[in-house]
Amino acid sequence: MPGHIGSAIWGDRFDAWTTLWLIDHLGERIAQWNWSATTTEILYPLGYNLWSFGHMALQLLGGLMVAVGVPLVVSYNLLLILGIWTSALGAHCLGEELTGSHRAAAIGAIAFATSPYLYAEAGAGCIELVAAGLLPLYACTLIRLIRSPNAMRCGQSAACLAIIGPFNWYYTLFAGMVTVALLLWLCSKRMWGPLRARQSAAIRLIALSVLVAAVVNLPLIAKAKRETPTRPAISAELFSDSDAFNEVRSVSNGSHPIAELNEDLLKRVDAMQVHFNSTSIQSLVRADFEYNPLNSTPGRLAYALGLLGLVIAGRKTAVWITIAAGATILSMGPFLNISGSLMLEEAATRWPLPYYWAHEYLPFFSKAYRPYRIGVVALTALSAAGAIGAATLIRSGRLQWPVAWILLIGLLGFSQPHWSGDRPAERPLASTSTPTLYTELAALE
Repeated sequence: MPGHIGSAIWGDRFDAWTTLWLIDHLGERIAQWNWSATTTEILYPLGYNLWSFGHMALQLLGGLMVAVGVPLVVSYNLLLILGIWTSALGAHCLGEELTGSHRAAAIGAIAFATSPYLYAEAGAGCIELVAAGLLPLYACTLIRLIRSPNAMRCGQSAACLAIIGPFNWYYTLFAGMVTVALLLWLCSKRMWGPLRARQSAAIRLIALSVLVAAVVNLPLIAKAKRETPTRPAISAELFSDSDAFNEVRSVSNGSHPIAELNEDLLKRVDAMQVHFNSTSIQSLVRADFEYNPLNSTPGRLAYALGLLGLVIAGRKTAVWITIAAGATILSMGPFLNISGSLMLEEAATRWPLPYYWAHEYLPFFSKAYRPYRIGVVALTALSAAGAIGAATLIRSGRLQWPVAWILLIGLLGFSQPHWSGDRPAERPLASTSTPTLYTELAALE
């Protein structure tokens, strides 16, 4: 990429090209001091509110770069690279807060920033999902607030949660999952005297921080709903009945007659996306680097370091391993898919997984209609457990040359895209040059 940073991008899916368009559009508007949120270049002449994208903040940073003269493709590639490294920094902050050791925190940062999930989303052009560092950073603010409840730390936690919203509504929901998990863990601990008072204060301040963040993001919620409206109910028969399945697939592959489309059929197509975006057992076992983000997971290294942290540090990692296990189960979607086949066996639909009940009955949960992305919550927890285990091992004195081991693990982690699975680092870059046909068409005006 550095050799073609101004002429090619990594990934060749529609998300990449829409993101490039949005960055360029925002750059033009900023240069013209046009701060209106509505544009008629989408859904002309009705117009479209740009905040309805649900992930405007990162592209807005790209627009600012374009407005000051940074070439469009360069700004896109810089955001992608910064997304990986800021993700590492966010995980490092969480690990350092948990352990007090920068060396141990580096292990958590490596586990987080070398995940197949980040590289698959990068290849798909979803750079706002690559910039996942705000999630572990928010978890860090919660840990700080639990350890020392005060108004300043409450404000920091609220600010971090509020910032996540404009960057990505998916991660806002995932941050809520982390919040609920840590609150349940906090409530489960029996404390007396001063510790009990501190526990109660932490619970109140966490609730206050969430409320403040919700109020700040309130104006954006209605806009984001336009991109992710209420999801249709999940039907077990839809995933296992061959006739219903084939009818939905005919719409997805474009073979269904347009005249025969109706609202009910389109809702079934929408519901099918939940299954298509669920993680299979096969994907979890392989945990490879994949081109297709639907098959991505936290990855072998993250699971290995997290489980190693459990073995070394034991109960110190309990809450994080529990969060990782819960998020992994949720990422498997509404029904158990062993092989990753598109159509489920009938037996698989008899026992719904926890995601099914959450999707159907928990408010707002259906917004997470791509279950595999919940794996980033597991990734956050695994990086934390890995950092705790590394700190325990380093302080025991049993590990010689810890810096050398950290560098070795870093080399292993960041080299994975070159040899693991589909080897995404070896995929060709996509040229961003405009075909002459479009230039000729533009000249016809």
